[in-house]
Amino acid sequence: MRLEILRFWEQAQEDLETARYNSAGGKFYAAAFFCQQAVEKALKALYMHQTREPPPSTHSLVVLGRLVDAPKSFHRFLKELTAEYVVSRYPNATDEIPARLYDAELVAEYVSKAQEVLAWVQKTLGL
Repeated sequence: MRLEILRFWEQAQEDLETARYNSAGGKFYAAAFFCQQAVEKALKALYMHQTREPPPSTHSLVVLGRLVDAPKSFHRFLKELTAEYVVSRYPNATDEIPARLYDAELVAEYVSKAQEVLAWVQKTLGL
C-alpha cells in the first residue's frame, strides 16, 4: 500500500483518538471536530486506494462517501458530521459559541459512528 494512503489512514486513527481524549476531558466541540477529521481522512485514504489518484479538495463527507461507495447506513451520519468542520470551530457559523453547543451524549454518538466508519474503511483497505 502506498505511503500516502497509510499516512492518511494513520492520521485518521490519531484524530479519532484525539476525539476520544477531548470528549473525556469535556472539550466536546473539539471532539466533534476531530470526529469529522478522522472520517474525512479515512475516506480520503480509501479514495486514494481505490482510484490511485490524489483525494479531492473537499471537506464534504457526503461527497467522499459517494466517491468510495460508502454503505447507505452511513449516509445520514456523513451528512450530519460534515457540518462539524465549520460549526465546531466558528462562532459565526451558528451565532453561538462552539464550546457551548455540544454535550457528552451527542459527542459519544459521533465517536461511536466515526468508529464504525473507520472500521469499515479498515476492512475495505484490507488492513
